[in-house]
Amino acid sequence: MTNYRGNFLYGFIACGPYEVLPEWVFDKVFCPPVETDPITGEAKVAQVGLRRVESALLQGYKRDEILTVNPDYIEKSIGSDTKIVGINVMDPLGMAPVTTTMSPEKLSYVAMKFKKMCASIIQLKKKYDFKVVVGGNGAWELAKTDRMRIHGIDTVVVGEADELALDLFRDLEKGDAPELLHCFVRNIQNIPEITAPTVNSLIEAMRGCGRGCDFCDVNKRSKKDLPLERLQREAKINLDYGFDSVWLHSDEMLLYGCDNRDFYPNYDAITSLWKGLKGIGANFVGTTHM
Repeated sequence: MTNYRGNFLYGFIACGPYEVLPEWVFDKVFCPPVETDPITGEAKVAQVGLRRVESALLQGYKRDEILTVNPDYIEKSIGSDTKIVGINVMDPLGMAPVTTTMSPEKLSYVAMKFKKMCASIIQLKKKYDFKVVVGGNGAWELAKTDRMRIHGIDTVVVGEADELALDLFRDLEKGDAPELLHCFVRNIQNIPEITAPTVNSLIEAMRGCGRGCDFCDVNKRSKKDLPLERLQREAKINLDYGFDSVWLHSDEMLLYGCDNRDFYPNYDAITSLWKGLKGIGANFVGTTHM
């Protein structure tokens, strides 16, 4: 788990071949770890997707029953009272377009890190007998029984887990969870607000796009714009932690607040969003996709 030295572009280095760059250079120079409690392994900042699931689980579990962990510290975080280990993945097997371009027929850093983590989790699972569930943008790569078995995974979630995370974890505790789940959020109100800081102050401004392109997986979900007041609350969590900027994640930022069929940007909605986030103290407001 890394902050990419504050530069999201460094994340692409993880798509490169493992054999080219010494691991200590990768870990120390390009992708240093996030701030972590050295005793418990708790990550002080985490990916926004993990924070969403964390918030969903807090609707039914106590705060001290949930721990968002830096994978480098899992041996300190997993023990006899561990019931479920959840893993967020972006490109666990190195099958995504950027990785296959940068590391054709070679083991990428992101795949190597995932394999090392799973090897540790498998050993801990033999000792403590917990369940393992995997989700995130790259979960589709693991959605086959043989791949799940090799990596010690019990359940794979493909899609948006906001609405079902709590019920799924209850089912995992009972040993009654399915092997594979495909899910989408039906109501924007069911997307829980984050309660703790995110990597590089990234928050989610919208989901989906609305253009309807047949080739694009994003269009499997309807466009949902998160309101300004909510984004201000989430941004303030990161600003209070110590970040001085806010990064907005979207599938197409210029369609935020778009209310017409011709997909003309909504000038008022976009400028109000930027002004609203600058108004709570952000020195800079950026976006991941235009």
